[in-house]
Amino acid sequence: MGELVRVDLELLPTEPRYRPMSKRAWYGRRLPIALGIGALAGVASVAINTFAMWAALLGVFGYSIVRRRRLASLARKNTDALAVLMAGELEAAAEAFEALCDQSRGSPALHSLAVCNRAAVYLEAGDPERAASLLSAVLHAGWIDARGGLASYYPAVLGRLAMAEALCDRLDQAQAWRARAHAATSAAKHGMHLLTDVVVEARLGNDEAVVALVTEGWPRAENLHSARQLRQIRLLEAFALERLRTGEYRGVSRETDGVRAIEAARSARGGEFRVLTTHWGALARFAERHGLG
Repeated sequence: MGELVRVDLELLPTEPRYRPMSKRAWYGRRLPIALGIGALAGVASVAINTFAMWAALLGVFGYSIVRRRRLASLARKNTDALAVLMAGELEAAAEAFEALCDQSRGSPALHSLAVCNRAAVYLEAGDPERAASLLSAVLHAGWIDARGGLASYYPAVLGRLAMAEALCDRLDQAQAWRARAHAATSAAKHGMHLLTDVVVEARLGNDEAVVALVTEGWPRAENLHSARQLRQIRLLEAFALERLRTGEYRGVSRETDGVRAIEAARSARGGEFRVLTTHWGALARFAERHGLG
């Protein structure tokens, strides 16, 4: 069942399409159904005919095939919607994941994945409060955890929740979730949380830590972040460097490094920094001052 994860229940969304059924509830419903089908098949074989038992079993087998095909279709839709999200088409991605959140409710594991991805769209669109709500529901359901079939997604869920909490200015919670994310991440993926780390440290005002994290973590992060995320990291690096210009720094020049970071962020498309600037006034003003959309 994986580790026990406690979330703030007040954060959980009220909409059923955003509330994956928990493992306990799912097993509580499915076990009586399985026992009932077994009992009916047994009664049918004794009281009616042996062929009646086989008819019942064939019916269950046929239903499982239809269900498997439906889930495979939904999984393909989820992959396609992820490609749309990675392309930065947030409105189209939101529409696709909204439909998936409705259609996948019969499979709580796939539903959890759809809700997680819908949360990612909310986060990118500059709504970290909503993203935190949906991610909390995913963790509360327990299908994406440290040991299950979706364990590979677990560190990303924790990292996104840490980032959402930081952007909501709930910094104690952000640091706690970030620590869990790092603990759940394998050595091979060390560096996948650089954006989250930089957001948390920048929100805490630890600008030296931001610069150090980017300097040390960039080589590995390049292989584990999208181009959009890398530009977001550069924006935060430039923001930290500007606030540090009057202090001691080992680089060639704070101003030179700041210009380099700004230029690296300048290739962003319109709205690409909305995930960071919507609820972060100082960063929004910095981006506007340097003409960064």
